[in-house]
Amino acid sequence: ILAIINEYQPDIIQFSALRVDDAKNTSHFLKILPYNGFHQLNDEIWQYLCNQSAWFPWLRVIKSSLFNGIEFPPNKNYEDALTIPYVCLKATNIYFLPKEYIGYRVNPNSITQKGDSQTIEDIGDAARKLLPYIK
Repeated sequence: ILAIINEYQPDIIQFSALRVDDAKNTSHFLKILPYNGFHQLNDEIWQYLCNQSAWFPWLRVIKSSLFNGIEFPPNKNYEDALTIPYVCLKATNIYFLPKEYIGYRVNPNSITQKGDSQTIEDIGDAARKLLPYIK
């Protein structure tokens, strides 16, 4: 990843992840990336990112300056979806690295698995906030 940063200086590097459960079973977290290497962000790639809806900060290396003026909202579930799309909107390029660099532990007791009214309201807020940006 450091070699990619040094050579390309991308705004974002996105990679893949493995899903790991408590029994140590693994599976692909998301579909294998359809892109590889350095790309200018365009409508096609932005559409892919939105359709994937994987706004997890741990799935990327993001240039810190893209966070200027953007913060994760406190006391919200789905705070990633309320933040990362807007960081991505400030980017001009992205490097896709279709390798699995992280293992995501599935937690069946996590907040986002509960489906309570606060969780549903917060994911709705994330969707409503993004709607004006979608063509």
